[in-house]
Amino acid sequence: MWRVEDHTADVRLHVEADDWRGLLEESVAAFVGFVCAEGPPEPRLRAMRKIEVRGDDAAETWVQWWRALLRLWTVDGVLPLEAGIEDEATPEHTRAIVRCAKERDVDTAGCADVKAVTRHGAAAGRAEDGRWSGSIVLDV
Repeated sequence: MWRVEDHTADVRLHVEADDWRGLLEESVAAFVGFVCAEGPPEPRLRAMRKIEVRGDDAAETWVQWWRALLRLWTVDGVLPLEAGIEDEATPEHTRAIVRCAKERDVDTAGCADVKAVTRHGAAAGRAEDGRWSGSIVLDV
């Protein structure tokens, strides 16, 4: 589950899942859902990309994860659609294979322009009920 939250200057996304792996997987749905508000592209032959991120804690790894997703879209020209997170993933080190759509298969006219992922307001952690949640602010 994910949702957009009102924010004064940018856009804050909040993501929730049962565990760390699920949080990262759901964040990809949040990314593509926000960037392509009209829906992700139709399934076609997709590009596969590896992502590996590290951080001192869950919040830092969370920021690095979102930056890697944005880099795939803005630099590599592939839109992340879903991720297969390795079983050994931890909040300090995560590796994944991300399935992506090639930019040519995406109607970019309907896509949001995300300029950056900010550290400001970024948070990720486990709630009292054991579920994971994370918030991220996107500069749009």
